[in-house]
Amino acid sequence: MSSSLSKKVGSFVVVLIQLLGLWSGGFFFARPVVAAPAADPALVEQTVLIQFAATASVADRDAMIAQINGQLLRWLPQIHVAEVRLTATDTSDQALIKGDAAALAQRRWQSLGRNALITHIENDVVVEGTYLPNDPDVANQPRTYTLQAIHALEAWDYTRGDPSVIIAVLDSGINAAHPEFQDRVLAGYDFINDDDTPGDDHGHGTHTAGIIAAGIDNGLGMVGICPECTLLPVKVLNQNNAGTWVGVAAGILYATDQGARVINLSLGASVSSKTLESAVAYAIAHDVLIVAAAGNMGVDRKFYPAALDGVMAVSATDENNQRWSLSNMGDYIDVAAPGHAVYSTYNDLGNYYGGYNYMSGTSMAAPHVAGLAGLLLSQKLDRNAAEVYHIIVSTTDKPTNPNEVVYFGYGRINVARAVAVVQDNQWIPAPLVDKADGASDQLLQHAYLPLVTNP
Repeated sequence: MSSSLSKKVGSFVVVLIQLLGLWSGGFFFARPVVAAPAADPALVEQTVLIQFAATASVADRDAMIAQINGQLLRWLPQIHVAEVRLTATDTSDQALIKGDAAALAQRRWQSLGRNALITHIENDVVVEGTYLPNDPDVANQPRTYTLQAIHALEAWDYTRGDPSVIIAVLDSGINAAHPEFQDRVLAGYDFINDDDTPGDDHGHGTHTAGIIAAGIDNGLGMVGICPECTLLPVKVLNQNNAGTWVGVAAGILYATDQGARVINLSLGASVSSKTLESAVAYAIAHDVLIVAAAGNMGVDRKFYPAALDGVMAVSATDENNQRWSLSNMGDYIDVAAPGHAVYSTYNDLGNYYGGYNYMSGTSMAAPHVAGLAGLLLSQKLDRNAAEVYHIIVSTTDKPTNPNEVVYFGYGRINVARAVAVVQDNQWIPAPLVDKADGASDQLLQHAYLPLVTNP
């Protein structure tokens, strides 16, 4: 990897790791999935699953179950598995049954000399169907293909966000009156007009905000990645979707001081600024994760603030899991996310789609990652920014072609795989290969990434 990425590693004080895998457009988890505990564990806490050798007779099976003080509940003859309820014989047995019934069965089996008739013993586990919200556009594949591509629906079995997690949207503002954001938009600030009403007079900011945190189970439209997180609107772009580095820097400082855990920057320029870099360093020092769009010029050229040390740079993919043609490339790219024809909230509630719209660009890719960061922080509020970065980059769907690393960095985000991580260090590191040119892409004519200019 380049010195730029090495600097990012140092800035985050974390070993960046890569889990080898395939670039896949299908669901990562089978249905029904093992979910976060939601059903009554008493239904299965005394139940174990015992697999018998194919040579074991029915009499052998029944005798063995009796010897470990169990009761046969169900038999799966095709795979020789018995569902068995154990009976406690003393107080220590009772504790094991409630904590780990399989361990109790194993202990009793061992006391019998580990008879070869049994090949495997495991706990039964509570499972439930994948969560499906009532928001109508979730079932409209063209409108919400992004949720399927990054496995967001499965992730909501684990968490849908925590209102205490604040995600700042530095953009053209947010239409806080949009019903998708009810009671989850803070007051914020407008650095364009220097007042405390950061409304959206362009549409870009509201669209970005919806990708991050549009509401769930409200019977409306689509759903954001972290639908129960709180949004902080910070207006740094005007009605023409343009701003200046000093305004962006002021917005970063403000969002950090207001307690934002994540800052989304779907904006940028090909020239950096010392003022911007100082503001970014301030946010990083205060444990804020900054997520930024990689740029829409379709070239191997650094784009700022995405290319700054410690900033998570996001490139864009399309509905075919290919690189979006206008998405920038380079060794500063960390991860990829959907950015082509993304359907989300819009500031004009009376437009053709009734307050929603399609937009394309790395501007739309970055907020998918910001939303994922919000979910990870919601799961474990004491996680720091480096841990969140570590999990996101290590649980991606990797491109099958090593040459595509230059486009996708560590790969396209996989939301379900990320939130399924129990321990922050459970993923095994693997080195990245050198980046090179070489993917075929489909050209899209319209991009929506604001450019920041010097005053």
